[in-house]
Amino acid sequence: MKALAIILLVSIIAISGCIQERQVTVDANNGLLMTMFSIEPNKIDKGDNVVVMMDIENVGGVPATGIVANFYGAEGWTGDTTQPLNKDLDPPDPVMGTPGDFKTVTATLVSPSDLPQGVQVNYPITARVTYSYKTTGAITIPAYSEDLYKVNVQQGRAMETTAKVENTYAPIKVILSRGPTPIVVSDEGEETSYVLEFTNVGSGWPSESTTGEIGRMTGKIKVYGATLIECLDKAASNNEVTLDMSVFKMRGSTASVPVSCSVTLPSGWTSTQSGSIIFTVDIDYDYYIEETTNVMVWGGTE
Repeated sequence: MKALAIILLVSIIAISGCIQERQVTVDANNGLLMTMFSIEPNKIDKGDNVVVMMDIENVGGVPATGIVANFYGAEGWTGDTTQPLNKDLDPPDPVMGTPGDFKTVTATLVSPSDLPQGVQVNYPITARVTYSYKTTGAITIPAYSEDLYKVNVQQGRAMETTAKVENTYAPIKVILSRGPTPIVVSDEGEETSYVLEFTNVGSGWPSESTTGEIGRMTGKIKVYGATLIECLDKAASNNEVTLDMSVFKMRGSTASVPVSCSVTLPSGWTSTQSGSIIFTVDIDYDYYIEETTNVMVWGGTE
């Protein structure tokens, strides 16, 4: 019995040693990543099956929801080319050492059986994963009264003069494109304009809707430390503006969607002498990633 127990213990240790824990992977510019995509076999006769497999992992900063896997390019093939995951994938937690949620998607596809004899057809099959994601960010702009700013410049005092931009880990980022930084206040109530830009930095593209309509970004911009007047000519309410924008212009490699906003500093601000204006953004959107590989189908000799 002791010998048997020792053998079992050694076997368990050996098996455990072969199982590798997934590393914690984080990516500041992505949400979901397709870490593997394969089709086996990649050379078949007409009418034969292939098994399509892909691994997807959340490496961003928020949960991925509404995830759907699709396979394109298999015209004339049969099989399950659309697969909803029916579950959310949570992001990694580097502090706790927990990797992001991971999912393997598989599908069996059957090649056309009516190819002519002797022909070889190369099918580029694309795996696409569409999901819903969120970007939150904050842009902090230093502000000084005109008197304090002049004194600091004359006496060579160090000042914060650049805006600080923070974003969640996500494929769409917000940046400050135009506007004074720091803002130097000479007249309380004076209107100041800023342009924020939403830019695609991820490995995929903002997605159109499932009905083929141009996709949308929805959410809000809120301002602290100043009075938000408007964004995109839409009047603010409770110091925030709701957004509903097309993502069509974000389909290029360096394309972005600009959002212009106007703010004023409240009465009595100059007595504070220095402070900051903070823009916060919270947007939701659909996004997709994809990979393509080829399958050669032979029409045979009969």
